Amino acid sequence: MNRNSIFLLLFFVIFLACASQSFSQTFGKIFTKEEADNMFGKVLQSRPIPTQLVQELLNRTNNYIMFRIENNKVIVLDNKRNVLYPEGIIVNSQDVFTVYDVQVLAELLNLGNSSEVNVEKRSEVLSITSGGYTMEVGVFCPPFCPHD
Repeated sequence: MNRNSIFLLLFFVIFLACASQSFSQTFGKIFTKEEADNMFGKVLQSRPIPTQLVQELLNRTNNYIMFRIENNKVIVLDNKRNVLYPEGIIVNSQDVFTVYDVQVLAELLNLGNSSEVNVEKRSEVLSITSGGYTMEVGVFCPPFCPHD
């Protein structure tokens, strides 16, 4: 084996190790609304969902939940990309959703203590706001989709 082959093999092994651990971390971090605006830019589009509905959706998935705004409607998927909301919608496997950890979203709902949650499009990210708190730092699926 030449030097370049060894380097390439070592790089590939490190890459696989990192990729396999990527879903052992938590997706989503809670900020104040002001922090989120400063870090991620202003909200370009916002769609409300009743907090009670979000809590029900959390009970229908394991570990992760995914959000997307399409045609002015919020679409929510479970950890296996099955549609949770609204019923009857069909999603394409290439449609990009933002993945969040259900525990972080549940914490946001508790902190926000609001009757509704706003799913928000910003220039580069999708965020979720409840009361005075905003959750961001999700990952895009695809390419990084959880498998549990």
